[in-house]
Amino acid sequence: MYQKQFPTCKIKGSLEPTEFEHMFSKGMIPKKCSECDLMFEGECRRNSEITGEYTRLDYGKCEIEGKTEPVRIEIDSNGYEIFVPAKCEHCDYLKKDKYRGYICTFEKNIWGDFPRSLDWGNWKPNFPIIGLGANLKLTKHLIILIENEKTTEAIKEIKRLNNGIEFKEAIESVSLLKKKIDKYY
Repeated sequence: MYQKQFPTCKIKGSLEPTEFEHMFSKGMIPKKCSECDLMFEGECRRNSEITGEYTRLDYGKCEIEGKTEPVRIEIDSNGYEIFVPAKCEHCDYLKKDKYRGYICTFEKNIWGDFPRSLDWGNWKPNFPIIGLGANLKLTKHLIILIENEKTTEAIKEIKRLNNGIEFKEAIESVSLLKKKIDKYY
C-alpha cells in the first residue's frame, strides 16, 4: 500500500480539516491540500508523471504510536504483496476499502469519505516508486535491473511480466522507466 504514499509531500501547511466534496463524496481534507494546485479529486498529483498514478493526501502523523516498517498483510488477486505499517497490522482502525485499498478509519467522523492515509512515519522505500500509465506490470526486480543498467535483461523481464507486449513497446517502456528513475533521484 505504500506505493500510493511515496514520494512524500514536501509542502508545508495546515493539516486542519477543511470541507471538500467531489461528485457524491463529502468530507474533509487537510487544509494545505485544499489550497494546493496538485490536489485533484481528493488525491495528489505530486510526481504523477513519475509514479504513473496519483498519491494519497498528507494527513500528517497518526496519534497511535508504533513501528512503521512494512508488514505484509496479504497477496492480492494479481499476486502483488500488500504491505501496511507494522503499527497498523492489528489496529482496529485499519479497514479495506474496495476503491482505495487499506485505509485508516481513525477520526472517520471528521474526514468522512476522504479517509486518512496510513502513517509510514520516517520509513521510506529503498527503491523508487515509478510506474507506466499503460497498466504494464512492473516489479522491484525490473526496477533494479534498470538501475543497474542491465537493459537487455530489463527488456526480457518487462516482456515476461506483460505477456503479449511487443518488443518495440518493451524497449520504449524500459527507456521511459530509465528516464523516470533518473528524474526520481
